[in-house]
Amino acid sequence: MALKKKRGNGNLQEENLEAANISHKQRKPVFEIEKLGKTLQSLHLNVIASQQKRKMVLVQLEQQITQLEKDLTDARKLCSQKDQEICKRDDLLKKSKAALLQAREDIKAEVAEVEHSDRLVKLVKATAEDTQREKAILFRAEIRQVPQPFHFQKAQEFASQDEKLLMESSLKDCQGLLSEQEAETLRPDQ
Repeated sequence: MALKKKRGNGNLQEENLEAANISHKQRKPVFEIEKLGKTLQSLHLNVIASQQKRKMVLVQLEQQITQLEKDLTDARKLCSQKDQEICKRDDLLKKSKAALLQAREDIKAEVAEVEHSDRLVKLVKATAEDTQREKAILFRAEIRQVPQPFHFQKAQEFASQDEKLLMESSLKDCQGLLSEQEAETLRPDQ
């Protein structure tokens, strides 16, 4: 009986061991299910966190795109303004160049007119001086031919005639000079 007890004890131990194995086997899927549940929950939280992170990144990218579009619009406006300023400056430069060329032409014409007037004045002066010399020579020659008592009287007559002729000659020369200048002044306008 002791042997039976030993065998019965052995069976009992085996049965207990087998029961423990069965219990362990039964609990093992529960642990695995719990473990898988925790893993699934962790994965679900990771997916939610990834989605939120992706949404935040997407919002940031959209904000960056909006800012870049605004910057591009501002840059285009600035370029357009600069282009308009450049066009205005180009137009002003062209007008200034044209005005400068016209001013140079006007100055050349004025210089030519002044030089022409200067030559005419010199010519009138030279003519007047020549006329005075000729008259002085004629006057001296006539005085030598006149007897001495008449010298003073004749000299006064010749002097007044000389002055009168000189004034008439100068007046005619000036009138001719003015007529020429008027004619030349009217020619460029036509």
